[in-house]
Amino acid sequence: MKAWIYIFIAALFQSLWGITLKMCQFGKIGDRILKFEIFDLEFLILIFPAVLYLILGLIIVIFVSKAYKLLPMSIVYAAWMGLTIFIQSIIDLFYFKEVFNNFQLFFVGIILIGIIGMKVNTKKSNVDAIMDIVE
Repeated sequence: MKAWIYIFIAALFQSLWGITLKMCQFGKIGDRILKFEIFDLEFLILIFPAVLYLILGLIIVIFVSKAYKLLPMSIVYAAWMGLTIFIQSIIDLFYFKEVFNNFQLFFVGIILIGIIGMKVNTKKSNVDAIMDIVE
């Protein structure tokens, strides 16, 4: 169960990571650095999404690596990316007001069903069993 919580947390942070990537303006940041215009509030506001992008990336690595220790890598990766797609689709629909057609929604639903299927059919790993004994 712990691994699935790690996967869910990683997917949430991955979705936030995607939003920060959408907000990053690397071209403007590069121009400001080349002109040495880095000592004002405007630059700090401009660089904030990029800094957040790096921090979120590190958090994602931490949670995915924890999940990798508890479940097979293929299950972790598929569930992590699938959940990220599902969460990002919700964000796109309601926050960015993106338009999805019925087929796109259907296939995102299929991805979610696949993740649920993996969760339901994943046997408890040896690590989980040992942790249950220790706790």
